[in-house]
Amino acid sequence: MWVQRWNPSQSTPARTRTPSISSFLDVDRPNNPNYLGWAIRFSHPGTVIVGHNVVRQGAVADPTSTDDRVIGSRQLLEKMGADSRLESTALQTVGSKAYDGFAIVLVGW
Repeated sequence: MWVQRWNPSQSTPARTRTPSISSFLDVDRPNNPNYLGWAIRFSHPGTVIVGHNVVRQGAVADPTSTDDRVIGSRQLLEKMGADSRLESTALQTVGSKAYDGFAIVLVGW
């Protein structure tokens, strides 16, 4: 993650890498497992990572699904559960449009 920092002794902000306090994984479901790896690389103990739309109206529980978004969401959840540095849970949400859910991860070491 890139962060703009400004030091009054500099005429322009310095672009530096810094640990992230939170990451939000959304939109590109098939690549979310890869994005989780990057989010962990740029995190520190205490960072919160949120994976959005991971229930996919229950399709994530269907092992026969061939939908790339479902497979990506399932792989994201599996990767979260397999990494001993992470404490994670997934929550289902229900609304007027349908139901889905999100995963919350707390990074530890």
